[in-house]
Amino acid sequence: MLSKGDKVTEPPAFIGQTSVQLPNSFIVNHSQEKIMIQNVGSADKIIRLVLGVGLGAWVITGIGQASTLSYVGLAVSVILIATALINFCPLFRIFGISTKKSQQ
Repeated sequence: MLSKGDKVTEPPAFIGQTSVQLPNSFIVNHSQEKIMIQNVGSADKIIRLVLGVGLGAWVITGIGQASTLSYVGLAVSVILIATALINFCPLFRIFGISTKKSQQ
């Protein structure tokens, strides 16, 4: 319990409140929060682009029959191309994987 004159270093926790500790790599700098840290390397980027464009072309040209599977293929194609272009993969972030070489 706090008494008058005690120094408080962190805010008190309220009943039922949970605290979440984020990994250090999630927030790079307190003044500049970077959520999307690049985690896709150059070889991975090329593979994603080739697979994304190939799968997209296969679905769009009608080689694959118009079905739910073709829509899923188109969505996967868009995701592969987008993650290659922005150099960030959310699944890699969740599992702590990075194919990008560290810049030291």
